[in-house]
Amino acid sequence: MKRVYRLEGWRGLLKGIVPVSLMTVTRVTIIGSLPPLNPVLAICRSAIFFIPEMTLESRTVTAREMLPFFDVRRAIPVLFSRPERRQPWLLYLTPGVVPVTLLQLACGHLVAQIQDAVTSLVVDREISYGVSTLTLVRLGCVILRTAMTTPLQVIAVRLAIQRNRSPVSLGKNRLSINGSEKLAERLTTEEQVLHLRTDLDLPPYTGMWDCARCIIKEEGLWVLYRTSCMLFLSMS
Repeated sequence: MKRVYRLEGWRGLLKGIVPVSLMTVTRVTIIGSLPPLNPVLAICRSAIFFIPEMTLESRTVTAREMLPFFDVRRAIPVLFSRPERRQPWLLYLTPGVVPVTLLQLACGHLVAQIQDAVTSLVVDREISYGVSTLTLVRLGCVILRTAMTTPLQVIAVRLAIQRNRSPVSLGKNRLSINGSEKLAERLTTEEQVLHLRTDLDLPPYTGMWDCARCIIKEEGLWVLYRTSCMLFLSMS
């Protein structure tokens, strides 16, 4: 956070807050109004809404430009390639995004079922200092869910920021766009918060397993759990 604030200021810390808030409210409202389904269909239905939301959030947060909060016309050309703007369903065809999203949702559902089953078998009683057995069960399930979904979330973000046949070419100190698309405000510093694979002239990921293999080979296994603390706190 210190690095983000130093390079991008408070606007960098708030990247993605407006589109993610709108997408979250829309998803919760729509799904909440739909009839309940069996677990498999419910996971598939959630994935339909979750993939665009995750893609928008990931690309907004990792965007090289300082995107305006409410100027949608300027932000969309930066976040989505021309083919994606013409054919929005291409977001679902991004290599590996659908399977990793389904796995994320399935793991969350599985842990919830485990928690319900264990809770029904455990007698709730206080152990010490106000800590009960049910509290320990919930804590264990949160740890289990964090361990299962954190690598999937890291992989999902890496895959989601890859454009589908994007006309946008990102370089270390330049940004070129085909046509007359306008760019949002560029960062005033040459030092960047993060570097994408395009900056290092590395080939794009071809799928979920290829992404996991490349991350482990190039950066180490621990990178898959880089966001585990934040994810644990969000689930607690």
